[in-house]
Amino acid sequence: PPASAVPIRGVRWIAPRRDIDWVWDHVSARWLRYHRGVPLVGANGAHLAADNVLILFVDYRTSAADLLSPQAISTGSGDGWLLRDGAVTGVTWSRPFIADGWSLTDDDTGEAVFLRPGRTWVALARMGEGKVLDPAEVAELIG
Repeated sequence: PPASAVPIRGVRWIAPRRDIDWVWDHVSARWLRYHRGVPLVGANGAHLAADNVLILFVDYRTSAADLLSPQAISTGSGDGWLLRDGAVTGVTWSRPFIADGWSLTDDDTGEAVFLRPGRTWVALARMGEGKVLDPAEVAELIG
């Protein structure tokens, strides 16, 4: 993980019609996903997990395709969190054009930050929708 990464047990993304948690599992060395406090499982019954969780804080506007739907603005630049290896790193993301991938730099060092090989979930959250879970909240989730 990046040198400025801070160990954590989990994060929560609370948004309209979303209440998603990712909790670090030391046994599998992956982030387990929960939805509204319930483990999210695949068709095979296995708890869904990721090697990285990337939470990018973005602006939203009304979608041109549907006036009732929000559209995330994922170009430009902004703040975010990278969860990997049981820790969180504050990042700045940049993406000049929609066809480009995101570039990530460490908020503290300005150095490039890279994902751990494997599965990655990306959350496009509004600023203020993310929070680090305290140990009691994690304990409540995992029972």
